[in-house]
Amino acid sequence: MIIMISLVLLVVQFGMAQQKEAQANRRTVMSTSGTSGSGEVMSGTALQNNDLNLEGDAGSLYVGTDWPLGILTLRGGKMIENYRFRYDVYADQMQFIAGPDTLAFASPSELYTVAFGEKTFVYEPFECSGALMKGYFQLIVPGKKQLLLKRTVMYHLNEEKGTVDEQQTYLVSECYFIKSGNQPAHKVMCSKKNALVAMEDRKNELEEYLRQTGNKVKTPDDLKKMVEYYNSLE
Repeated sequence: MIIMISLVLLVVQFGMAQQKEAQANRRTVMSTSGTSGSGEVMSGTALQNNDLNLEGDAGSLYVGTDWPLGILTLRGGKMIENYRFRYDVYADQMQFIAGPDTLAFASPSELYTVAFGEKTFVYEPFECSGALMKGYFQLIVPGKKQLLLKRTVMYHLNEEKGTVDEQQTYLVSECYFIKSGNQPAHKVMCSKKNALVAMEDRKNELEEYLRQTGNKVKTPDDLKKMVEYYNSLE
């Protein structure tokens, strides 16, 4: 049975058998971009970004593999509770279950946040290789400057043959983005220079903060603390 949460949330039904078949078919490289039912450009299975190498850590294709209960908030403010969610990193798709079916949102721009398992996800525009795209991010730091985490599943390619490894090893890459207001999110590196450029409007205060704290902005946690400090400035 297909459940319609609201008129703005068109639900696409996946039978459990179809889902297993789709997972099996991932032996073939899928398109890295596509179009949703609402006509939005999706980031797809992997970002075509020259700044991203096929490197990362072995991990699950999903965030929320145990389908934790979550809360969905629409941009109009309506909240929907008691659905079990997971994020499909491979497909860049937020999914939930209803009975025996796995369902997905066809119009993710209508979502404000999806929160489950102590994580909050947002669907936002971002720049990638000069193109404007949209996709799901984990919200790391809210506020004037949002620090967002983008997970991307990448194949571990066989360099000699130039084809996908027969073992189909998946690597999960994590990249950070900063978003201001209604502007698209931009990728930010864990480096002092790059972070200062991303928040250059408060450069003097941030340089003083870095000097006093000894923060070298070399790790995601360092970057998080710097963004939190920026958001604390009046």
